[in-house]
Amino acid sequence: LSGNSAAAAASQPDAIIVLAGGVDATGRPHETVLRRLRRAAELHTSALAAGRTLPDGADADLARAESAGMRLAQWGRTVAIGLFAVYGASFPPFPTNALFVGAAVLFLLPGLWHLHSLYRGTERRWQRFFFLALDVTALSLVSALVPPDLGGEVPLIVNYQVLGIYYVFPFIAIAALALSPALVLWTAGIGVLGWVAGWAHAASQLENPLHWSDLPPTPSAAEYLAVVKSVNFAAAENRVTEAFFILVTAGILALAVKRARKVVRDRAALDRERANALAVFGQYVPSEIATRLMRDPTALAPQTREATVMFVD
Repeated sequence: LSGNSAAAAASQPDAIIVLAGGVDATGRPHETVLRRLRRAAELHTSALAAGRTLPDGADADLARAESAGMRLAQWGRTVAIGLFAVYGASFPPFPTNALFVGAAVLFLLPGLWHLHSLYRGTERRWQRFFFLALDVTALSLVSALVPPDLGGEVPLIVNYQVLGIYYVFPFIAIAALALSPALVLWTAGIGVLGWVAGWAHAASQLENPLHWSDLPPTPSAAEYLAVVKSVNFAAAENRVTEAFFILVTAGILALAVKRARKVVRDRAALDRERANALAVFGQYVPSEIATRLMRDPTALAPQTREATVMFVD
Protein backbone atom coordinates (compact mmCIF):
# COMPACT_ATOMS: atom_id res chain seq x y z
CA LEU A 1 0.00 0.00 0.00
CA SER A 2 2.97 2.30 0.39
CA GLY A 3 3.78 2.12 -3.31
CA ASN A 4 7.54 2.24 -2.66
CA SER A 5 8.33 -1.02 -4.43
CA ALA A 6 7.66 -2.16 -7.95
CA ALA A 7 6.61 -5.57 -6.67
CA ALA A 8 3.94 -4.04 -4.47
CA ALA A 9 2.68 -1.92 -7.34
CA ALA A 10 2.52 -4.90 -9.68
CA SER A 11 0.82 -7.26 -7.22
CA GLN A 12 -2.90 -7.79 -7.22
CA PRO A 13 -4.71 -5.78 -4.52
CA ASP A 14 -6.32 -7.69 -1.66
CA ALA A 15 -9.14 -5.19 -1.35
CA ILE A 16 -10.42 -2.02 -2.96
CA ILE A 17 -11.05 0.66 -0.38
CA VAL A 18 -13.08 3.74 -1.23
CA LEU A 19 -12.43 6.67 1.09
CA ALA A 20 -14.03 10.08 1.26
CA GLY A 21 -11.52 12.90 1.69
CA GLY A 22 -9.82 15.79 0.01
CA VAL A 23 -6.36 16.50 -1.39
CA ASP A 24 -3.95 19.36 -0.86
CA ALA A 25 -2.66 21.82 -3.46
CA THR A 26 -0.11 19.31 -4.76
CA GLY A 27 -2.73 16.64 -5.32
CA ARG A 28 -1.59 14.57 -2.34
CA PRO A 29 -4.39 13.16 -0.11
CA HIS A 30 -4.82 14.80 3.26
CA GLU A 31 -3.25 13.11 6.27
CA THR A 32 -6.65 12.03 7.58
CA VAL A 33 -7.26 10.06 4.40
CA LEU A 34 -3.84 8.43 4.66
CA ARG A 35 -4.48 7.49 8.29
CA ARG A 36 -7.75 5.81 7.32
CA LEU A 37 -6.02 3.95 4.54
CA ARG A 38 -3.25 2.73 6.86
CA ARG A 39 -5.80 1.63 9.46
CA ALA A 40 -7.83 -0.26 6.86
CA ALA A 41 -4.64 -1.97 5.67
CA GLU A 42 -3.78 -2.97 9.25
CA LEU A 43 -7.22 -4.45 9.85
CA HIS A 44 -7.13 -6.35 6.57
CA THR A 45 -3.63 -7.69 7.23
CA SER A 46 -4.53 -8.84 10.75
CA ALA A 47 -7.67 -10.56 9.43
CA LEU A 48 -5.63 -12.46 6.84
CA ALA A 49 -2.99 -13.38 9.44
CA ALA A 50 -5.71 -14.77 11.71
CA GLY A 51 -7.13 -16.85 8.88
CA ARG A 52 -10.25 -14.73 8.50
CA THR A 53 -11.55 -13.51 5.18
CA LEU A 54 -13.52 -10.40 4.47
CA PRO A 55 -17.14 -11.60 4.03
CA ASP A 56 -19.21 -10.73 1.03
CA GLY A 57 -22.91 -10.03 1.29
CA ALA A 58 -23.96 -13.69 1.43
CA ASP A 59 -21.32 -14.64 4.00
CA ALA A 60 -22.24 -11.66 6.14
CA ASP A 61 -25.92 -12.66 6.03
CA LEU A 62 -25.03 -16.24 6.94
CA ALA A 63 -22.85 -15.05 9.82
CA ARG A 64 -25.75 -13.01 11.19
CA ALA A 65 -28.07 -15.99 10.80
CA GLU A 66 -25.57 -18.22 12.65
CA SER A 67 -25.36 -15.76 15.54
CA ALA A 68 -29.14 -15.47 15.69
CA GLY A 69 -29.43 -19.26 15.80
CA MET A 70 -26.89 -19.53 18.59
CA ARG A 71 -28.67 -16.83 20.58
CA LEU A 72 -31.90 -18.78 20.26
CA ALA A 73 -30.11 -21.97 21.33
CA GLN A 74 -28.50 -20.30 24.35
CA TRP A 75 -31.80 -18.81 25.46
CA GLY A 76 -33.36 -22.26 25.24
CA ARG A 77 -30.45 -23.71 27.20
CA THR A 78 -30.81 -21.02 29.87
CA VAL A 79 -34.52 -21.69 30.29
CA ALA A 80 -33.98 -25.46 30.43
CA ILE A 81 -31.28 -25.17 33.10
CA GLY A 82 -33.46 -22.77 35.08
CA LEU A 83 -36.33 -25.27 35.06
CA PHE A 84 -33.89 -27.99 36.06
CA ALA A 85 -32.75 -25.88 39.04
CA VAL A 86 -36.35 -25.31 40.13
CA TYR A 87 -37.06 -29.02 39.81
CA GLY A 88 -33.93 -29.91 41.80
CA ALA A 89 -34.74 -27.44 44.55
CA SER A 90 -38.06 -29.22 45.12
CA PHE A 91 -36.33 -32.35 46.43
CA PRO A 92 -36.89 -32.63 50.21
CA PRO A 93 -33.41 -33.82 51.37
CA PHE A 94 -31.10 -30.88 51.88
CA PRO A 95 -27.86 -32.21 50.35
CA THR A 96 -29.62 -33.43 47.24
CA ASN A 97 -31.42 -30.19 46.37
CA ALA A 98 -28.28 -28.15 47.11
CA LEU A 99 -26.29 -30.27 44.68
CA PHE A 100 -28.95 -29.89 41.99
CA VAL A 101 -29.10 -26.10 42.32
CA GLY A 102 -25.31 -25.74 42.58
CA ALA A 103 -24.75 -27.82 39.44
CA ALA A 104 -27.39 -25.81 37.58
CA VAL A 105 -25.77 -22.50 38.54
CA LEU A 106 -22.32 -23.71 37.51
CA PHE A 107 -23.72 -24.77 34.16
CA LEU A 108 -25.70 -21.58 33.72
CA LEU A 109 -22.86 -19.08 34.16
CA PRO A 110 -20.74 -20.11 31.12
CA GLY A 111 -23.84 -20.05 28.94
CA LEU A 112 -24.70 -16.52 30.07
CA TRP A 113 -21.15 -15.45 29.22
CA HIS A 114 -21.56 -16.93 25.73
CA LEU A 115 -24.92 -15.21 25.35
CA HIS A 116 -23.35 -11.92 26.39
CA SER A 117 -20.59 -12.29 23.80
CA LEU A 118 -23.18 -13.11 21.12
CA TYR A 119 -25.07 -9.88 21.76
CA ARG A 120 -21.87 -7.82 21.93
CA GLY A 121 -20.56 -9.33 18.69
CA THR A 122 -17.37 -10.58 20.36
CA GLU A 123 -18.15 -14.28 20.08
CA ARG A 124 -15.47 -16.58 18.69
CA ARG A 125 -16.21 -19.66 16.65
CA TRP A 126 -14.54 -22.02 19.13
CA GLN A 127 -17.09 -21.03 21.80
CA ARG A 128 -19.89 -22.80 19.92
CA PHE A 129 -17.92 -26.03 19.73
CA PHE A 130 -16.89 -25.73 23.39
CA PHE A 131 -20.36 -25.21 24.81
CA LEU A 132 -22.02 -27.98 22.83
CA ALA A 133 -19.21 -30.35 23.77
CA LEU A 134 -19.62 -29.26 27.40
CA ASP A 135 -23.35 -29.99 27.45
CA VAL A 136 -23.10 -33.33 25.68
CA THR A 137 -20.17 -34.43 27.87
CA ALA A 138 -22.11 -33.48 31.01
CA LEU A 139 -25.00 -35.66 29.85
CA SER A 140 -22.61 -38.56 29.29
CA LEU A 141 -21.01 -38.11 32.71
CA VAL A 142 -24.37 -38.08 34.46
CA SER A 143 -25.34 -41.34 32.75
CA ALA A 144 -21.98 -42.93 33.54
CA LEU A 145 -21.52 -41.80 37.14
CA VAL A 146 -24.94 -41.15 38.73
CA PRO A 147 -26.77 -44.38 39.68
CA PRO A 148 -30.50 -44.57 38.97
CA ASP A 149 -31.43 -44.82 42.66
CA LEU A 150 -28.90 -42.14 43.79
CA GLY A 151 -27.83 -44.65 46.45
CA GLY A 152 -25.51 -46.85 44.46
CA GLU A 153 -27.38 -50.13 44.91
CA VAL A 154 -28.71 -50.29 41.34
CA PRO A 155 -25.99 -50.91 38.69
CA LEU A 156 -25.09 -47.99 36.43
CA ILE A 157 -25.84 -50.10 33.37
CA VAL A 158 -29.55 -49.65 34.12
CA ASN A 159 -29.15 -46.03 32.97
CA TYR A 160 -28.36 -47.34 29.50
CA GLN A 161 -31.21 -49.85 29.63
CA VAL A 162 -33.79 -47.21 30.57
CA LEU A 163 -32.40 -44.13 28.84
CA GLY A 164 -31.29 -43.86 25.25
CA ILE A 165 -28.84 -41.99 23.11
CA TYR A 166 -31.78 -40.07 21.64
CA TYR A 167 -31.05 -37.53 24.38
CA VAL A 168 -28.22 -36.37 22.09
CA PHE A 169 -30.65 -35.41 19.31
CA PRO A 170 -31.70 -32.06 20.86
CA PHE A 171 -28.06 -30.99 20.98
CA ILE A 172 -27.60 -31.92 17.32
CA ALA A 173 -30.70 -29.86 16.51
CA ILE A 174 -29.21 -26.92 18.45
CA ALA A 175 -26.04 -27.24 16.37
CA ALA A 176 -28.17 -27.10 13.22
CA LEU A 177 -29.59 -23.75 14.37
CA ALA A 178 -26.11 -22.30 13.87
CA LEU A 179 -26.22 -23.36 10.18
CA SER A 180 -22.83 -25.03 10.59
CA PRO A 181 -22.28 -28.52 9.12
CA ALA A 182 -19.04 -28.87 11.09
CA LEU A 183 -20.82 -28.06 14.34
CA VAL A 184 -23.50 -30.67 13.64
CA LEU A 185 -20.90 -33.38 12.98
CA TRP A 186 -18.83 -32.28 15.97
CA THR A 187 -21.81 -32.52 18.33
CA ALA A 188 -22.79 -35.95 17.04
CA GLY A 189 -19.22 -37.21 17.32
CA ILE A 190 -18.81 -35.96 20.89
CA GLY A 191 -22.21 -37.39 21.80
CA VAL A 192 -21.42 -40.85 20.44
CA LEU A 193 -17.93 -40.88 21.97
CA GLY A 194 -19.18 -39.82 25.41
CA TRP A 195 -22.14 -42.19 25.33
CA VAL A 196 -20.05 -45.21 24.35
CA ALA A 197 -17.31 -44.34 26.86
CA GLY A 198 -19.87 -43.99 29.65
CA TRP A 199 -21.49 -47.28 28.69
CA ALA A 200 -18.09 -49.01 28.69
CA HIS A 201 -17.44 -47.68 32.20
CA ALA A 202 -20.83 -48.94 33.44
CA ALA A 203 -20.40 -52.33 31.74
CA SER A 204 -16.94 -52.79 33.26
CA GLN A 205 -18.53 -52.83 36.73
CA LEU A 206 -20.64 -55.88 35.92
CA GLU A 207 -19.33 -59.25 37.03
CA ASN A 208 -21.13 -61.11 34.25
CA PRO A 209 -22.21 -58.70 31.48
CA LEU A 210 -24.76 -60.13 29.05
CA HIS A 211 -25.18 -59.29 25.37
CA TRP A 212 -27.46 -60.35 22.54
CA SER A 213 -24.86 -62.89 21.54
CA ASP A 214 -25.48 -64.74 24.81
CA LEU A 215 -28.93 -65.80 23.63
CA PRO A 216 -29.20 -69.30 22.16
CA PRO A 217 -30.05 -69.58 18.44
CA THR A 218 -33.72 -70.34 19.17
CA PRO A 219 -34.38 -69.02 22.67
CA SER A 220 -37.52 -69.74 24.58
CA ALA A 221 -39.50 -66.95 26.18
CA ALA A 222 -37.93 -67.69 29.56
CA GLU A 223 -34.41 -67.69 28.12
CA TYR A 224 -35.07 -64.48 26.20
CA LEU A 225 -36.42 -62.62 29.24
CA ALA A 226 -33.66 -63.98 31.46
CA VAL A 227 -31.10 -62.16 29.29
CA VAL A 228 -32.97 -59.04 28.16
CA LYS A 229 -34.54 -58.26 31.55
CA SER A 230 -31.38 -58.95 33.52
CA VAL A 231 -29.64 -56.09 35.33
CA ASN A 232 -26.44 -57.43 33.76
CA PHE A 233 -27.77 -56.91 30.23
CA ALA A 234 -25.11 -54.59 28.72
CA ALA A 235 -26.20 -55.05 25.08
CA ALA A 236 -23.07 -53.94 23.24
CA GLU A 237 -24.91 -54.46 19.97
CA ASN A 238 -27.44 -51.77 20.94
CA ARG A 239 -24.67 -49.22 21.41
CA VAL A 240 -23.33 -49.96 17.93
CA THR A 241 -26.78 -49.51 16.42
CA GLU A 242 -27.40 -46.28 18.34
CA ALA A 243 -24.04 -44.83 17.32
CA PHE A 244 -24.65 -45.76 13.68
CA PHE A 245 -28.04 -44.04 13.48
CA ILE A 246 -26.84 -40.95 15.34
CA LEU A 247 -23.90 -40.50 12.97
CA VAL A 248 -26.00 -41.18 9.86
CA THR A 249 -28.67 -38.73 10.98
CA ALA A 250 -26.07 -36.08 11.78
CA GLY A 251 -24.41 -36.61 8.40
CA ILE A 252 -27.70 -36.13 6.56
CA LEU A 253 -28.51 -33.03 8.61
CA ALA A 254 -25.04 -31.59 8.00
CA LEU A 255 -25.45 -32.18 4.26
CA ALA A 256 -28.84 -30.42 4.35
CA VAL A 257 -27.31 -27.43 6.16
CA LYS A 258 -24.46 -27.29 3.66
CA ARG A 259 -26.87 -27.34 0.73
CA ALA A 260 -28.94 -24.59 2.34
CA ARG A 261 -25.82 -22.43 2.69
CA LYS A 262 -24.98 -23.07 -0.96
CA VAL A 263 -28.46 -22.03 -2.04
CA VAL A 264 -28.09 -18.76 -0.14
CA ARG A 265 -24.69 -18.07 -1.69
CA ASP A 266 -25.86 -18.95 -5.21
CA ARG A 267 -28.90 -16.71 -4.84
CA ALA A 268 -26.75 -13.86 -3.55
CA ALA A 269 -24.34 -14.27 -6.46
CA LEU A 270 -27.25 -14.24 -8.93
CA ASP A 271 -28.66 -11.10 -7.31
CA ARG A 272 -25.27 -9.38 -7.59
CA GLU A 273 -24.99 -10.32 -11.27
CA ARG A 274 -28.46 -8.97 -11.96
CA ALA A 275 -27.75 -5.77 -10.07
CA ASN A 276 -24.51 -5.24 -11.97
CA ALA A 277 -26.16 -5.93 -15.32
CA LEU A 278 -29.05 -3.65 -14.42
CA ALA A 279 -26.61 -0.89 -13.54
CA VAL A 280 -24.88 -1.27 -16.93
CA PHE A 281 -28.14 -1.40 -18.91
CA GLY A 282 -29.52 1.50 -16.93
CA GLN A 283 -26.91 3.82 -18.41
CA TYR A 284 -28.40 3.42 -21.90
CA VAL A 285 -32.04 2.42 -21.52
CA PRO A 286 -34.78 3.24 -19.00
CA SER A 287 -34.74 1.15 -15.84
CA GLU A 288 -38.11 -0.42 -16.69
CA ILE A 289 -36.76 -1.77 -19.97
CA ALA A 290 -33.54 -2.92 -18.33
CA THR A 291 -35.52 -4.81 -15.70
CA ARG A 292 -37.65 -6.44 -18.38
CA LEU A 293 -34.55 -7.51 -20.30
CA MET A 294 -33.09 -9.06 -17.13
CA ARG A 295 -36.28 -10.99 -16.37
CA ASP A 296 -36.93 -12.08 -19.96
CA PRO A 297 -33.75 -12.67 -22.01
CA THR A 298 -35.87 -13.59 -25.06
CA ALA A 299 -36.89 -9.95 -25.32
CA LEU A 300 -33.56 -9.37 -27.09
CA ALA A 301 -34.30 -11.93 -29.81
CA PRO A 302 -34.59 -10.50 -33.37
CA GLN A 303 -38.14 -9.66 -34.37
CA THR A 304 -39.80 -8.69 -37.69
CA ARG A 305 -42.38 -5.91 -37.59
CA GLU A 306 -44.18 -3.82 -40.21
CA ALA A 307 -43.67 -0.13 -39.51
CA THR A 308 -44.16 3.25 -41.12
CA VAL A 309 -41.37 5.82 -40.85
CA MET A 310 -42.00 9.50 -41.54
CA PHE A 311 -39.09 11.88 -42.08
CA VAL A 312 -39.74 15.52 -41.27
CA ASP A 313 -37.32 18.25 -42.37
